[in-house]
Amino acid sequence: MISRFLLISFFTLPLLYGCSSNPVGMNDEQWKQLSPQAREQLLLKQQQIDAEQARVQQDADNRARELQLQVELEEKKRLQHLYKNPMQSNVVRVNILQGEMQRDKVTWQLRPESFSIARSENKAIQLQLRNPQNGKTQSLPAYLHYRQEGSAVELQLYRQASNDQIRFVSDGKWDCGAEYKQRLAISGQEQLQIKAYIEELGVKPMYCKLRKQR
Repeated sequence: MISRFLLISFFTLPLLYGCSSNPVGMNDEQWKQLSPQAREQLLLKQQQIDAEQARVQQDADNRARELQLQVELEEKKRLQHLYKNPMQSNVVRVNILQGEMQRDKVTWQLRPESFSIARSENKAIQLQLRNPQNGKTQSLPAYLHYRQEGSAVELQLYRQASNDQIRFVSDGKWDCGAEYKQRLAISGQEQLQIKAYIEELGVKPMYCKLRKQR
């Protein structure tokens, strides 16, 4: 059984490692000088080395997955805590009030939507577009990112960390809410105009009511 396995390996290993590649790093001249028995031993040794390398790589992959799962679990717990106890601008709501998307000479209306986001969170969203001429709808993939220090919320279009983004910079009034009007030229044929309202979640300070009455 072992001899049959080695015979199969004798023909398959060169295919795996390339025509000029030999076990344990031997060159072609060294390989040619070996007896069949010596070749079998080296093939077996190479298989043991490969198996050990595969085991080490598998262990490393398993540890990496475990670490990634641990990081994701900790991030999930952090976000759950912030959403459960919103205070001091830890969580804000981004209200898309209205807007327009110019695309291929067609004007699409941006539907009103609201998204909540916590500090340092990245959230994939879909902005909904509607063509007022025929009623057709489209989705615009985007990402929201709330900076860790609470200085701004970024709306990134199409992909995360995209250069095509709108930044809503905090003016220190998110506790009572602040309105924004932004314009973004994405390409020669695409342009986005958006009106948004950003407010902190949680208990509103008393002076917010006074500010509205003025």
